[in-house]
Amino acid sequence: MKFSSLLMTLLCGVMLIMTTACHTRKEITKVNHRDTKSVEPISKRLRSEVDAWVGSPYRYGGCTKQGTDCSGFVQAVYESVYGIKLPRTSQAMYAFTNPVKLEQLQIGDLVFFDYEGKGVSHVGICLDEKYFAHASTSKGVVISELRSAWHLKRFVRGGRILSNKKRT
Repeated sequence: MKFSSLLMTLLCGVMLIMTTACHTRKEITKVNHRDTKSVEPISKRLRSEVDAWVGSPYRYGGCTKQGTDCSGFVQAVYESVYGIKLPRTSQAMYAFTNPVKLEQLQIGDLVFFDYEGKGVSHVGICLDEKYFAHASTSKGVVISELRSAWHLKRFVRGGRILSNKKRT
C-alpha cells in the first residue's frame, strides 16, 4: 500500500507540474502587443522579422521574401509577429486602423503615405520614433527615416490595430 500511495503522490505531482507549465506557456503565446510589460519581447520579434525581410525585392502583388509590395510585406509581418490577419491593400489597412498622429506613434503601428497624390498609396510599419520598415518600389524592403523631409511631405497618418477592430 505504501508503494502505491507514493506512486500516486508522485504522479499527482508530475501532473501538477505539467499543468502549470502548460498554463504558463499558453499565457506567453497570447501576449497582447500593446501590453506595456510585453513591449520589449514583441519589439525584438518585430525587428527580427523585419530584418529577415530587408533586401527582399519589390514585386507588385507579391507577399513573399522572393518579391513583395508594401501591403504584402506589412500583411505578412503582422501575421507572423502579432498573429493578426490584415486586409491586403494599403487603402483597406488604412480603413481597418484607428487614426494615430505622428507624435503618438508606437512600435508596430502602421504608417500611411500618399506617394501618388491620390490618397493612401503606401504603408509601412513603425519600428520606433525615427524609423519605419516598408517595401520600396526601387529598393525592395528597406528601413527608412520616418521624419525625412521626403516622407513627412507624403505622410497621411499612423494607424493602430486595436482589439475592437475585427476583420470582416
